[in-house]
Amino acid sequence: QDPGLLLSTTPVPGLPKGWIAKTFKRSSGKTAGHKDMYFYSPRKEIKFRSMKGCQTFIGILAEPSVEGNERRALKIYKRRGNKF
Repeated sequence: QDPGLLLSTTPVPGLPKGWIAKTFKRSSGKTAGHKDMYFYSPRKEIKFRSMKGCQTFIGILAEPSVEGNERRALKIYKRRGNKF
C-alpha cells in the first residue's frame, strides 16, 4: 500500500538518537489529504504507528537477552502480542 506523499522526516524528541518520524499525506481514496506520521527505528528502520509502540520496543531493546539487537527485539515484540 502506497503511504502517500512524504512531507517531512525529523528526529523524534524524547526517543534515543537515531529514531525518526516521517509524515505522509494520503494521495487517494476517501481520506486523501489526511496526514499520517510513522516512527522508524535507527538500524533496521522498523516502522511503528505510535509512540507507545516505540517505547515498548525500546524497553525490549534494553533487556539483557536482547542487548540492543533490533531483529531479536522485533521477534519478542511480536511474540508478546504487540502490533504495528
